[in-house]
Amino acid sequence: NTADIQQRAATAIATVAAVGDDCRDAVVSAGCVQALVDASNRHPDLPGVLERCCYALSVIAANNAAAQEALIDAHAVTAITRALRLWPRRANLVNKGVTALANVASGSAACKMALVHTGGVGAVCESMEEHIGHAEIQQTGCYCLAGVSRGGDTAVRALVRSGGIR
Repeated sequence: NTADIQQRAATAIATVAAVGDDCRDAVVSAGCVQALVDASNRHPDLPGVLERCCYALSVIAANNAAAQEALIDAHAVTAITRALRLWPRRANLVNKGVTALANVASGSAACKMALVHTGGVGAVCESMEEHIGHAEIQQTGCYCLAGVSRGGDTAVRALVRSGGIR
């Protein structure tokens, strides 16, 4: 079935991207970021697909400015935010989604503001509240909020307005 294929493809993309920057760049150049967003949009009712897509997007965005920008351009932050809100009790999905957003938040000022303007910061806070006892979600959520806060006064004010300080 299509969903199973997309879930396996997302895992394969993550595996390739994890090898190094050259492979991550190849994944981005091949349009895989948009393909992952499209798969997420096609299967909002399948948390397994969303989890794998969030994982692949988190690997792609890790420590790579061009990849982080590609996630913004493909509206990946919106797709990840939607997944977090659709399946708030799925700890594995939430952990992968928050990690992806934290990796984007480590990028440029535009990346940080994208998290604020798409509701990503609010989704991270909601995820942290839902999984108060999950140390990894708490830690990664804090990394995400700290990343956004390093975007200057405008980002900090937007962070406060969006509920990032509770």
